[in-house]
Amino acid sequence: DENLEMSMFSCTDKKVRPLCNFGENDNNQICCIADDGSNVVWSQKSENEFLIYTMKNGAPERIGRLRNSGKYSFVHGRYFDDSRSFIVYSSGSGQLLLSNRGKLIEVTLPGILGNGNIVAFNGLPIDSNDDKTGMFFLFVKKNKDAATGAIYRMTIDGELLLEADNVHLNDSALDGNDRPI
Repeated sequence: DENLEMSMFSCTDKKVRPLCNFGENDNNQICCIADDGSNVVWSQKSENEFLIYTMKNGAPERIGRLRNSGKYSFVHGRYFDDSRSFIVYSSGSGQLLLSNRGKLIEVTLPGILGNGNIVAFNGLPIDSNDDKTGMFFLFVKKNKDAATGAIYRMTIDGELLLEADNVHLNDSALDGNDRPI
């Protein structure tokens, strides 16, 4: 609205609820919103890190931070598990945040998250109504300038398991919907 406050309308109880106030800061970005409108995750960029927020007990609360030195870096988020869990990540960062039904896990990667989506076990981007998602695949480079990296499988508890090393992944390996070919 004109006060830069974001609200949501719940179809369930037919009420408007305030979610957060973005103020005058243009470094704020919405990462993801639950399909059922029950929650939102957003970030605030401050120099080389993103402060990650969500609503808890009706009030905004900072839940973590992601460091990313890239000048034009962004944070992405996806709800899954019928909007009860979410993952927040930034290509070029060495970490990500995973919320498994309210249990928040900060995952430190063995390198830098490569470009592209984190995908579900079926190879498709994570979807909020994926209720069978128990693991994800992600591409991790040794450093931001590396052309090769490794594909890791991450469990719902944040455990990283090496699937393939010395992999070269580029944009031509994705179809028009950012899905691996």
